Amino acid sequence: AVHAERARAEAVHLAPEARTASGERVHVLINVARPEELDAIDVEHVDGIGLVRTEFLFHGREQLPDEEEQYRVYRRIAKWAAGRPVTIRTLDAGGDKPIPGLTREGETNPFLGVRGVRLSLRRPEVLMVQLRALARAAVDGNVKVMVPMVAVPTELVQCRLLMMQAVRELQADGVRAEFPPLGMMVEVPAAALAMADFEADFYSIGSN
Repeated sequence: AVHAERARAEAVHLAPEARTASGERVHVLINVARPEELDAIDVEHVDGIGLVRTEFLFHGREQLPDEEEQYRVYRRIAKWAAGRPVTIRTLDAGGDKPIPGLTREGETNPFLGVRGVRLSLRRPEVLMVQLRALARAAVDGNVKVMVPMVAVPTELVQCRLLMMQAVRELQADGVRAEFPPLGMMVEVPAAALAMADFEADFYSIGSN
């Protein structure tokens, strides 16, 4: 009964725009770890998705997801958002998120080792599959792509070049694809201290 009463009280605030006491508009975006989470959420109650974690596609399976499987998932999420912004993070594996056959075993310091974008760039064939799927999904909604654990500008440049290649190859094959805005997580101290050196379309602060 207590939970039901609280839910009724909170429901009053779901539909209206979020504003501060002084009237300033605040955009409220959700994080998504699995697409099934969206089934219980009314899109009219959010301003978009601030982070889609794509690791769920790679965990607990014998084979890595192919382009078509990834595209279907990203497209579903983009369509659900109905034009609202959707930021999808490329694979952030490593550290506390190992993936058999992809991440390294026995690293001395896995949290600062070959993980995030460093791992993706060492396995460009895996990253390219994901970028192709994301470029295709960008046609279906307001998709932005975010790169994790970026430490130096060249890492983001390499990702941008690969995305350009993905779009070019898809379009050459007659497949609809767009170059989405490409941004980065600012979670490595070296990146935070030199943000002006990065050619990012947007930034997301990893406050933890």
